[in-house]
Amino acid sequence: YIPNAHGFDQSIDNLKYIVDNAKDSWVISIQILWWEPTMHEWLIELVTYIKKNNIRAWLVTNGYFLDDELIWSLDGYLDYCTISIDGDEKFHNGYRGNRHSFQNAKRAFDRLIQSNITPEVLMTVNKNNIWLRDDVFAVCKNDPAYLTLKVIQLSTGNDNTALLLYDT
Repeated sequence: YIPNAHGFDQSIDNLKYIVDNAKDSWVISIQILWWEPTMHEWLIELVTYIKKNNIRAWLVTNGYFLDDELIWSLDGYLDYCTISIDGDEKFHNGYRGNRHSFQNAKRAFDRLIQSNITPEVLMTVNKNNIWLRDDVFAVCKNDPAYLTLKVIQLSTGNDNTALLLYDT
């Protein structure tokens, strides 16, 4: 995980330096997940560098820019790709502020299934979207192997209640 902290050097040389240190520290997987990693011009170079160092490469994205060309370029190098989907089309697009966001994410997931990259959908569950889990599950072809639910907070008060959802 490489955060997008203010002043953090995101040059490809610095990122390769981090990969080199990770390899020397027996790291087995690196997740690329700051802001929207598919917008960085060095993404393909970084993923191939990670893979060439025998480390699993994992991309976390909103899927908006994950088109056929990018998937084709990453296929064989990227091991896993997680796409964030927040609910049904109306909720997701409203939450993301883009009327095409849901369809782009769904299309990216469908493309990944056809590649050698293992796809996953991540739904960050909160009190505003918990009832939309089935809509997100449908995007995953109703296959629990593709869905991870992450709970942030479901309680609306100080009653210390919690709902636990388990990854499948």
